[in-house]
Amino acid sequence: MNFLTHIDLNKNQLQNAVIHPLGTAPSGVEGQIYYNSTPGDRKLYYHDGTSWTPIGDITSIATSTSQLVVTNGASGNVSLSLEIATAVENGGTGLVTSGTVYSYIGGLSLVTSLIAGSGIDLSGSTGDITISHTDTSSAVSLTATPRTYVTGLTFDTFGHVTGYTTGTEVVVDTDNYVDSVTFNTATGDLTLGRTGILPDLTASLDGRYLQTSSWTITDGVNSQSIDNGETLTVSATDEIEATVSITNTLTIGHADVTRGDSSTSISPAHGATFNVIDSVTTNPRGHVTAVNLKSVTLPADNNTDTLQSIASDISNAERYITTVANDAGAQTGFSHPNLRYNPSTETLIVDNLIVSGTTTTINTETINLADNIITLNSNEAGAPTQNAGIEIERGTSANRTFRWNETFDIWEVEVADGVFNSIGTASATTVTGATTIPVVHNLNSLDVIVQLYYANGIYVGETLYAEVKRVDVNTVNVSFTTAPTDNIRVLVYRIK
Repeated sequence: MNFLTHIDLNKNQLQNAVIHPLGTAPSGVEGQIYYNSTPGDRKLYYHDGTSWTPIGDITSIATSTSQLVVTNGASGNVSLSLEIATAVENGGTGLVTSGTVYSYIGGLSLVTSLIAGSGIDLSGSTGDITISHTDTSSAVSLTATPRTYVTGLTFDTFGHVTGYTTGTEVVVDTDNYVDSVTFNTATGDLTLGRTGILPDLTASLDGRYLQTSSWTITDGVNSQSIDNGETLTVSATDEIEATVSITNTLTIGHADVTRGDSSTSISPAHGATFNVIDSVTTNPRGHVTAVNLKSVTLPADNNTDTLQSIASDISNAERYITTVANDAGAQTGFSHPNLRYNPSTETLIVDNLIVSGTTTTINTETINLADNIITLNSNEAGAPTQNAGIEIERGTSANRTFRWNETFDIWEVEVADGVFNSIGTASATTVTGATTIPVVHNLNSLDVIVQLYYANGIYVGETLYAEVKRVDVNTVNVSFTTAPTDNIRVLVYRIK
């Protein structure tokens, strides 16, 4: 894959990239880099415009190794000092002085002592420092009777438990219980005999909760209160029946309604007379109470049309199709020489056929058309608004359509249910020898895809990348950082 123009990542990351590994240095230009993969080298190199130079790394230390010295002083304080190498060799370009090295760490604040803080123990001997957590004492004492339990804990800012609060458990005497129940049949009161600490339950369990003194019956609009001792009577009315069985069951049902009807067995032939239902009578509650009949007589057949005699025709020769002038009265047949049917070939011959309905179904396997143009949307007279095309019946699979899209003025093919791809037009041009080359495609759209590949040379057939700018609806500019010497094929494809 070749890029003949700059790649601008616009400050985005180039992730998981590998610098080109080579065993020997290539011919380079200023700023180019490569990785030397030769064992014993294995370094990154950059080109300074003249030669390849390794990207610097520390190869040796001219004096003793730099080190951090920690000294344990009195009272747990710790002193730290930094010894720095006096010179460092960098990438084979010379020595870096200790002053230069120190300038990189000049802003470093060194720790000069360690001091124990709250809850922290600090101790140590020469070469060793011990930092540990101090103990925090907070004992909890619980008695057996009555039992004491912890109700809360307190903490310091370091999360240590520094205190607690307690409470005393209250034990209920399990020997307290209800020992008798008395029910007053006259008043409906219920009295509980109890011992110990149980509350007085008589007030909440008196007869008002066990026996109602009155109740109410309602139809949703009107209400009636029924007191104790009163009798509720259910009365039957109109077509409603109410009965009470010996098992104390109240039954409410619909009463029968008597009504009359009539039927006839007379066949409704011409001139026949028979009865039909003219109307029904209902009461105010919608029940049919009577059926009103009416006598109907059908007119006799008075058809005066004169029918032509028809004979059986067993010939397979062409026959004229006969028509009549009117749809009533005496008829005279007419034959037409240009309207014929052949039973043998099942062929209907019509000079011009006009179908005025909305649906025409042709159940044939082969259609032969002499016309070389099929016109769709032939009734369109104004500005076009309807897509037009051909739909393919595919049996158990979804149908597919080839159509003209009137919105985008393009041909489309249906590749999935309701998904259409354009059948765009394309242009191809060969360019070479310049850094910016205008390519005129005349596709009348900015919605074009441009692709380039080598037409000859060692990369023949490979795709390459250049900067592409859509100048107008018919031209694109193809730009290269360096003018190509090989022939470059430019493909332009319109998608809308």
